[in-house]
Amino acid sequence: MVWVPKQEIKERCGELSYKYGERLWKKGNVQLTFLEQQLIGTVRTTDDFHITVTYRNNKIESTACSCPKLGSYTLDCQHIAAVLIGIHETGEPEAATPSLTGKPDKEFRQRGYFETRQAIPVHFYLRIPAEPERAALQMAVQIDGKIVHDIIAFLEALKSGRHFSIADNLSFDASKFYFEDDCNQILEQLIHIYEDQQMIGKLFEDKTSWVSVPASAWDRMEKLLSASPLVSLYMEANDYHKQPLHFYDALPPLSFRVYQSDADYSIAFRERKATFFLLAYQLIYQSGSLYLLTEEEKQLITLCEQLWQKQTQTIVVSREQMVSISALLERIGEVEDRTGMLKHLNTPLKAGVYIDRVHNRLLAGVEFQYGDKKITPFEKTSLIRRDKEKEAEIIAFLERSGFANTGGSFILQNEQLEYDFLYHHLPVLYKMADVFVTNAVRNQISKKRFQPIVRVKHKRDRTNWLSFAFQVKGFWEQEVRQILEAIEEKRPYYRLKDGSFLTLETEEVKELEKYLLSVSMTPSEILEEIELSLKEGLSFAHRMEDNGYLADGAAVKEMIHAIQVPAKEKYPIAKEIKPILKPYQQDGVRWMLAVAESGLGGVLADEMGLGKTVQAIAFCITKFQQQKKKASILIVCPTSLSHQWKQEWELFAPAFSVDILEGTVKERNQQKKAFKEQDVWIVSYGVLKNEIDWLKKAAFQTIIFDEAQTFKNPATQVFRTVKKLTADYQFALTGTPLENKVEDVWAIFHVIFPELLGGLKDFSWLTNDQVLRRVHPFMLRREKKDVLQDLPAKTEYIERVPLTEEQKQIYISYLSKLRHPKFKHLDRATIRKNRIRILAGLTRLRQICCDPALFVRDYHGESAKLKRLMEIVKDAKRSGKRLLIFSQFTQMLQRIGDLLRAEEISYFYLDGQTPAEERIQLCRAFNQGKNDICLISLKAGGTGLNLVGADTVILYDTWWNPAVEDQAIDRAHRIGQTDDVTVIRMLAEGTIEDKMFELQQKKRNLIEQMVQTKDLWNNQLTDEDVEKLLLGTLE
Repeated sequence: MVWVPKQEIKERCGELSYKYGERLWKKGNVQLTFLEQQLIGTVRTTDDFHITVTYRNNKIESTACSCPKLGSYTLDCQHIAAVLIGIHETGEPEAATPSLTGKPDKEFRQRGYFETRQAIPVHFYLRIPAEPERAALQMAVQIDGKIVHDIIAFLEALKSGRHFSIADNLSFDASKFYFEDDCNQILEQLIHIYEDQQMIGKLFEDKTSWVSVPASAWDRMEKLLSASPLVSLYMEANDYHKQPLHFYDALPPLSFRVYQSDADYSIAFRERKATFFLLAYQLIYQSGSLYLLTEEEKQLITLCEQLWQKQTQTIVVSREQMVSISALLERIGEVEDRTGMLKHLNTPLKAGVYIDRVHNRLLAGVEFQYGDKKITPFEKTSLIRRDKEKEAEIIAFLERSGFANTGGSFILQNEQLEYDFLYHHLPVLYKMADVFVTNAVRNQISKKRFQPIVRVKHKRDRTNWLSFAFQVKGFWEQEVRQILEAIEEKRPYYRLKDGSFLTLETEEVKELEKYLLSVSMTPSEILEEIELSLKEGLSFAHRMEDNGYLADGAAVKEMIHAIQVPAKEKYPIAKEIKPILKPYQQDGVRWMLAVAESGLGGVLADEMGLGKTVQAIAFCITKFQQQKKKASILIVCPTSLSHQWKQEWELFAPAFSVDILEGTVKERNQQKKAFKEQDVWIVSYGVLKNEIDWLKKAAFQTIIFDEAQTFKNPATQVFRTVKKLTADYQFALTGTPLENKVEDVWAIFHVIFPELLGGLKDFSWLTNDQVLRRVHPFMLRREKKDVLQDLPAKTEYIERVPLTEEQKQIYISYLSKLRHPKFKHLDRATIRKNRIRILAGLTRLRQICCDPALFVRDYHGESAKLKRLMEIVKDAKRSGKRLLIFSQFTQMLQRIGDLLRAEEISYFYLDGQTPAEERIQLCRAFNQGKNDICLISLKAGGTGLNLVGADTVILYDTWWNPAVEDQAIDRAHRIGQTDDVTVIRMLAEGTIEDKMFELQQKKRNLIEQMVQTKDLWNNQLTDEDVEKLLLGTLE
């Protein structure tokens, strides 16, 4: 079996091919098969290359590779280098020397299986010559701590197997001692060196401890020494005695300083005194370490050695010499330029790449030019300041593009790689070098574009469906089908009949590919008319329009217009909620109905305060009544709004059962048992994250996401959570759909209508105009200034006033009378029989809250609420406010009037006894600015009055039906009002008023059931309802 040293490989193949070959070997791309006197190798790259190596008597006779041969390049290629490196790494150098004892089978120089001898410790020294003239390296042997003083006699004894005396009391006997394997190999090599020197006639007369190691034997010795820990450096010229031996496969640290010296330049070699050039061995010794050189590095260092002879540290050169010398120095070390002239010496690199196509292969030739000098990438130069980094960048780029380096040129033979290079890498290469391509290469790039024209129509026979027809100009129908198949298979190109590449990586083809993935149709079917739902078709039409494919978008615009301006008769709103909606709110509900009917999702983005909640509730009620199979409604909102949503539902849709999914895990699990029984579920974003595994399986008709900006960040868990919910209809509510950046809009729409803006990557390519054009039909945004004629600004406050101690005593006394045992279990008969008594008792409690003097004789105490009212009146008077004060009790209005007169504050008074004509005159006078206060009984002032001259409304006491209170507030808060309206609702804290207001928000029709006799029998009061009204005790 043959073995090849590294140096021989480098000489046969060159440094560059050696490096590429080493890379191929280390990557595992080389396969070896050993035959008799022959070796077969396979190197796998983009293609398989086959190598044959023949040898005889451990010497290589010939090599051959199947890769193309180019030019006059005489050295072996990188593939042969890879195979030879494989031989070097897997084989071992053959040692022809006999065993050190001279008795091959009887005595052993190294440890045996059944060893009884003693291992003898051995150490070796490698001596570096102190003077450059002494060029040879030398070695000495130390046995058991004793230096062998006659190394030649010692080697002769080992060779012949004789007994050898090392010192007075130390001798070597092979029958008693053996050498460890690594020591034994070094000793064998020393014997081999000694024998070679004998053969050439060298005489060994004087005793010496050192034997010279010639350069011809160093390659094998270096391999043994570098692998052994039993070798030390020994140098007489300095203190490096017995230093551990270290080999470094690199240049040592070399640094040079350039400075001005009159008209010439001085160059100081800083490490010169500590550096010894052992070029025969391809070594440099520096500061106790040995550095291994490549052949190229050896040539460069040889020039350096010639410049700094006899350890001269500084040399002087002319400016002309400086050009070539600096190029040399920069290749082997660091150069500190104190003159600043070197940066002006660089000749810029002009790289040329020549590309041709021959026999279905791309061939690339590279040429580097510095001034008037042209060189090939692998040409060795030492006196040209080359831009190695830029050169290596170009070579590496070609290799990454799939070109195989054949030692002098580059070859690419692979259809896929050829396409990638022509369409992706070649444009980049144009920026790196001057590129010259032949017509054969240019013709490989097809100038055709596969650009379909899409025509869209509205399917009249199918609601909310669009039909698309595809046409492609410049291609035969059969060719179009084959190209569509290639797109469907995600191939990056299609090979046309003329052999050229048609790229399928354009933006228009990518959009077409997305469509192909979304439908299950063959290319033949795609060429026919395609029908898509509005949700899918609208998204597809947008993409086609953005890419310029859409030939006619009138059908899409017609359908969008039908959503933006929905017909009133087509989208009726639920009767029970329509009357309380403002006109613009009705428009908003119809818009939501139109969007939902189209199978899409939308964002209601009205400015805060315009009633997004009530519009959403009206939509939910309308769709809920239309559904054939019951499915619940889900409201997702921030925790702080959960109870507010429930109050709004109970306010505007009391017939709906509503519950909030909240509390502990145990409490929520209990609530889930009644899931199907509830019409509406409310859940916070926080609870949603914990319950998503359950909620994502539930069937919802409608999901409303309130404050949708909560999930504007797609990287958050809340975004990922809401994406898992599904429903027939999904809408988002937010007053701020875009807070910081346009991506906020994408996140919201990706939850409710993901097809509209596509994925985040697709969205990033859209311009702001494209985004706005897409979302405009599906985001309804009105601001207050647009609808102020319908909804003046209004602010409501709740003023809770604690009762005085005297009031408390009277209140508790009357409350106890209502805690009669017969009211513990109410049924319809009990309510009917005691209806008047219940109402009378509740009325007494409310009157005590207003002022006990209304019915308690000789009551001379204070009323806390009345006292607080007078404070508010005085404060409003000072601020120039004009007030409407409402109360259910006319007696209460009269008491308020008495206090106003006592304070010399004029006012108007209006109750049910005021004649109609007088009412009109009173309103006209108030609106014209006469008097700043008007006292009005709640029921009398609820209808037919226009008192827009007021800007403050005070509800002194609570009425059973909150709709009446709303009507009272509307006397001032109505069209024609120019000032902001403030509403103050006064409640006696912890009393029946407080409980009534709380219950109003939960069951707004409860008191009406007690008052309206005809409805009473259709609803049953629960114990809980009555307890909340009657047991409003004070702590």
